[in-house]
Amino acid sequence: MRLGRLGGLDGLSLGLLAAGALLLAAALVGAAVLVAPAGGGTAAPAPTPLPALDSLPPDAAVPADRVATVLAVDAAAGAASVARSGDHVDVLGYFGHATTGGDSITRPLLEDVPVVSVARSGATVDLTLAVPQDGLLLLQEAQALGARTFVALRSTAQPSGRALPSSFTDADLASRISQGPSAAGPADGR
Repeated sequence: MRLGRLGGLDGLSLGLLAAGALLLAAALVGAAVLVAPAGGGTAAPAPTPLPALDSLPPDAAVPADRVATVLAVDAAAGAASVARSGDHVDVLGYFGHATTGGDSITRPLLEDVPVVSVARSGATVDLTLAVPQDGLLLLQEAQALGARTFVALRSTAQPSGRALPSSFTDADLASRISQGPSAAGPADGR
């Protein structure tokens, strides 16, 4: 069956153009809905401000060889929810298999870092940490690569010279699981 010509276009071409115009209009309406503020024109709530360094307690000094940075971590991951000003933490990074191209891996990023201040807001804990400058660069690069960071609280009795294992992979976990509950430490024996 052949459709007749209508102004230089056959009926099928005209129908396709009309359908395309409808899809374009629907996309524009959808974009407008997504961009418009929620709640009928009311602005979205302002994000919770991070603690300003000038609002920190006077005794929360940053040592001369360190810089202060704020690390936002999930309150449910690691020990961030129990950290207090004056504590020392280890900052670890979890890199998923999409980032590594192989096994997922958890690595220590920074060890024995003083906590300057803590701000809790919902499911996030903002830790202001006093880190070495090269540690700040390492932390930024790890987060840019997609690391999920979390912290481990150091014991006040734990000697600061004790090193964490260099990494822990999916294969290490599989080995640990296959060995049963008697496995004492990570694959490198620490």
